[in-house]
Amino acid sequence: MSKKQKQGRGFFFRLFLSVLILFFSFMLYEKKHNPELYHKVLGIFQPAEKEQGEEIPLVQQDITPKAEENTYIIDSTTNSCTLIGGPYHITYYNQNDARWKDKIYGKKDTIGVYGCGPTVLAMIVSSLTEDVMTPDAMAAWAYKNNFFCPGSGSYHSIIPNGASSFGLQVTSLKTPSKETIIQELCTGKILVALMKKGTFTASGGHFIILRSASLDGKVYIADPQSLDNSMKEWDVDLLISELKTNASSGGPVWAISAP
Repeated sequence: MSKKQKQGRGFFFRLFLSVLILFFSFMLYEKKHNPELYHKVLGIFQPAEKEQGEEIPLVQQDITPKAEENTYIIDSTTNSCTLIGGPYHITYYNQNDARWKDKIYGKKDTIGVYGCGPTVLAMIVSSLTEDVMTPDAMAAWAYKNNFFCPGSGSYHSIIPNGASSFGLQVTSLKTPSKETIIQELCTGKILVALMKKGTFTASGGHFIILRSASLDGKVYIADPQSLDNSMKEWDVDLLISELKTNASSGGPVWAISAP
């Protein structure tokens, strides 16, 4: 081999190595900052699954939770927070955010004290539809549509009827088991749970979102009063034990999905 040929091969090897380094740098950056694009690119290099001869019934489907980092991303340009982990990236709102905690819900109650209902509904609508609703905008909408309950926050109907008003599909779970909750989450549903006095609230009722299941069978939530709670894994038995079982409007749990 001539010296010129060796130099040519060396050039193409260095070029290939540079491209490879750039590609892996790109993938590491997207994994951290844009997980959705990362998984799409990664999927290109995975072998296609074989086609099945017939559709497998739901009860036989593999509903094992998919591993994904539970974290959040802050967008400083829009001052917004997104919870990562699970089938959906959840637009997260806290009812005690300074932008709306002192705004009035109803006639004299504030969102910071009484606004868990519209805050949870704002997260659901902003995450599953094209509409972007902040807690103060949703509180005004809820009051206009008679979901506000003076001195108590919101009527329980704010979740099923409110979600349906924005085109979402809602199913009532009046007596959910651990298995039901995990299956609903693993088949792409988001659950809204009404909690009684206990771990999540010192009052008579508090709405939270159950957004995904972890690999060890625990649950990630979105708590409109606590981002810290939203970063923890929660035992399903604890959640079930603190459900407000005398909830109305099909509660205490509602399964919600995009149409």
